[in-house]
Amino acid sequence: MKVWWFGCATKPDTAGHGLHAAQPPYHGREAYEEYKSFPFQWETLDGQFAPRTKTKGAYEKGAEFPQGEARLTYIKGWTVVAFWDRTGDSRGNSNTAFVFDAFLGSADALRIAREKFPKLFERFTFYVHIVETVEA
Repeated sequence: MKVWWFGCATKPDTAGHGLHAAQPPYHGREAYEEYKSFPFQWETLDGQFAPRTKTKGAYEKGAEFPQGEARLTYIKGWTVVAFWDRTGDSRGNSNTAFVFDAFLGSADALRIAREKFPKLFERFTFYVHIVETVEA
């Protein structure tokens, strides 16, 4: 099974998100080439899997769920766990998403994400937990 993290790996208030793999290639152009195997458009990782309110203007910062409240999405046999995360970038729409090329339950997905990206979980100032589950 392969695992990726999409998010901001830089200091707070530094713009920019990227794809990071739990196995080589870890980041950069080589990791981005792996987007070709994803069963969805890679752009959707940038805030489209994280939970939002269903109101007018849902793409405004105020429509985001609290940090750490995650959506578990099943899409064509893959699993995505996404939530709002401003620990690497304080701007609106800043999020973290974990992508697994397997169908996983919520407990397993979060456990594996913590195992593969322990330094990332150390920086979170909030508890990460699943509040929604959807099939795309």
